[in-house]
Amino acid sequence: MLVSAICGVLSGVILALTGAGGGVLATPLLVLCVGLSPREAAPVSLVAVALAAAVGAVVALRTGQVRYRAAGAMAMVGVLFAPVGLRVAHGLPSRLIVVTFCGVMLIVGARMLAQVVQQGGDVPASQRCACQRDPDTGRFRWTFRCSVSLACTGAVAGLFTGMLGVGGGFLIVPALRQFTDIEMPMAAATSLSVVALVSSLTAATTLASGVYVPGAGWSFIATTVLGLAGGRQLAQRVPSRWSQIVFSVLVFGVALVWLAKSLF
Repeated sequence: MLVSAICGVLSGVILALTGAGGGVLATPLLVLCVGLSPREAAPVSLVAVALAAAVGAVVALRTGQVRYRAAGAMAMVGVLFAPVGLRVAHGLPSRLIVVTFCGVMLIVGARMLAQVVQQGGDVPASQRCACQRDPDTGRFRWTFRCSVSLACTGAVAGLFTGMLGVGGGFLIVPALRQFTDIEMPMAAATSLSVVALVSSLTAATTLASGVYVPGAGWSFIATTVLGLAGGRQLAQRVPSRWSQIVFSVLVFGVALVWLAKSLF
């Protein structure tokens, strides 16, 4: 139970710092440290990330950091694709799910680290962005290219939410940094809102189907929320560049350890 609580706090803090890694780390931590199987860990991860992200999203909305129209668009598409991910997960062997998850983690970690190296953690060059903000209003200009980019991001995030029991933030944050001109704190806040909406609905559907959550799972869920609450205070003091670096290193480390344990 203590190990589960410690893992939950770590997951919550990372979720607060990056708007992502809590979800992508939750499932591996539950498997490697708590001893759950990938299928047992998925619903626990979903509930934990959904509740923690909801708390973080409410706080971020009050500070005006959430691009709520973009978050709503991605969430609507994500909710449609999450059930597809659930069906896919039930039809795949556990080892294949783990290998897929680890592969995605390595790719995402590499992309975010590359962004730090190429851009120094600054806002992406505006000419490369599909979604650019109006300098007068601060809102996105909703071009066709922007709408497609956000819709595809939501679809992929929803698919992995259902299939792997993650919030999808580990995909949303890099996508927002790649396709938009918003800074890391705003990307993290917007990601939390999408994660809260998609994960909450997916978690509710999963629990309604009669999925059992063990005692260690509830301990993990409670401490994830507490970890996020504390991590929000820390996030205000950590530079965006270092948030991305920490996230990338953690994702790489967990993916390699989990992959090695699964294959060997």
